[in-house]
Amino acid sequence: MIIQLVAPVFAQLLNLDIFFTSGDQLAIGKETGRRLGMGTNMYPSSALLGQNKDSTLEALPVDELIEKADGFAGVFPGESNTYKYYLVAM
Repeated sequence: MIIQLVAPVFAQLLNLDIFFTSGDQLAIGKETGRRLGMGTNMYPSSALLGQNKDSTLEALPVDELIEKADGFAGVFPGESNTYKYYLVAM
C-alpha cells in the first residue's frame, strides 16, 4: 500500500507520466485518481479501442487521447493485458 501511495510522487520527481487503469466505473476511477494525486482526466476503456466513443471524443485520435488521459476505467482483468500492451505500444 505504501508503494502505491509514494509511486506517483517519485514519478512526478522523475517527470514520468503514469497511466492509471481501473476495473471500476469511471466515476470511481476519477475519485481514486484524485485521492492518489494521479489526475482525474479519465476515459472509459471502450474509448481507448475506438468503441462507443461519445461525441466529445469522436474527433480525437487515439494517440492524442492516450497522451491527454490520466487513466482509463472499466478495464477488466481479462482485458488488462490488451490495454497495457496497447498503451505501451502507443
